[in-house]
Formats: sequence, C-alpha cells, structure tokens
Amino acid sequence: MKTKNLPQDRTKIEAELRPKIEQELEQKFAKLFEDEVAKLNKFNQEQISRAIDEWKKEQKPPDPEEIQKLISQEYFEFEMALETADGKRTFTIRELPQAIEKKYYKQVKTALIPHIQEIAGLTIALSDTQGIEEKVLKMLDTFEPLFEILSDLVTLILDPYGKEGIDKAWVQNNLSSFRMWNIVIAQDTANRVRSFFSVASKASLDGKMMGVSIQS
Repeated sequence: MKTKNLPQDRTKIEAELRPKIEQELEQKFAKLFEDEVAKLNKFNQEQISRAIDEWKKEQKPPDPEEIQKLISQEYFEFEMALETADGKRTFTIRELPQAIEKKYYKQVKTALIPHIQEIAGLTIALSDTQGIEEKVLKMLDTFEPLFEILSDLVTLILDPYGKEGIDKAWVQNNLSSFRMWNIVIAQDTANRVRSFFSVASKASLDGKMMGVSIQS
C-alpha cells in the first residue's frame, strides 16, 4: 500500500516545494541582477567622471611656455634626391606659405576631390565589366585625369616660388605617378594639415560648449 501511494506523495511534495524553490530562485536572481546593475552604473559613472576631468584639463588655456613651443615648433622637412634627365637634383619639401597653400588646395578641391567618388566606385564598376580589355580601359579612364592633377600639384610642391625652372612638362618627363603621389603625401605632412584641422575642430567644439554653458 505504501509503495502504491509513493507517486502521489511525490507529486504532492513537488507541488508544495515548487513555489518555494521558484521564489528563492527569483529572489537570488533579482539580487544578482541588482548587483550587476549597480556595478555597471558605478563603472559608467567613473568613466563619465574621468572623461569630464580629462575634458576640463584640455580646456585650460596654454601657459606661456606652451605657447612658445607652439610658435617655435620645428618645420617638417623632407630631403629628396631625384634622378632626372639632366642628372641628380635635390629638393626639400617643407610647409608652404599661405599664398601657395591657397593655390595648392584649390587644385585639390576643384580637380582631385571630384574624382574621389569615381575611384571609390571603381571596384564595383570593374565587377560589372566583362573581359580583361574592358577592365583595363575602365581603370585607365578612371585614373587618367589623376595623372594631370598629380603633376600640377607636384609642380607647385617642387617649385612653389617659380625659381627652379620646374613646370608641369618637366614633372611628367622625370617623375612616375607613384613618386608624385608620395611627394603629395609628404607635402600634406609638412603642412600639418591634420593638426590644423584638429585644432580648428577642437576650437569650434569648445566654442559650442562655452555657448551651451553660458545659455544654461
């Protein structure tokens, strides 16, 4: 008789214990969840506080010593020896004066930038093109305008004052497109273009933050 009643007794015990076990598990899970949320909130608050502290440090005006370093920083200069039809010639790539910069970046803006989208879409265009001959022609059609643009830019870089006797024809007759491209990269580094726009962007952001602070 006891053996026959065992399944019923077990079912009754499980029915009585299940709510208690589930309640305990829910309480433990809720406690663990609260603890993890608290840890996450603390971590986020610490990160926010650290970021704010770093931002405040960056907003401090430069002291006289830092200003002196800014206006006395050394020029970026790149010495370059070129093998030309007339023999070896040496050039120094350094930052351009603003009058030449305006000519240089006007060419970048009006001639180079419009072709960037074409270059970016070249991979897709080649995948849609059938045959090796068509692919080669597509690449040449895309890059051909860049040859002229590069030689114009390099002419300004090598002879910014027009005193070296360097013109576009000389550049094209003595330099490869790959070397021209590397010269353009060196010139952008010498002009500290990224540093300039980084400072300008930061100044703009600081101005906006000051405006928000004043309004608030």
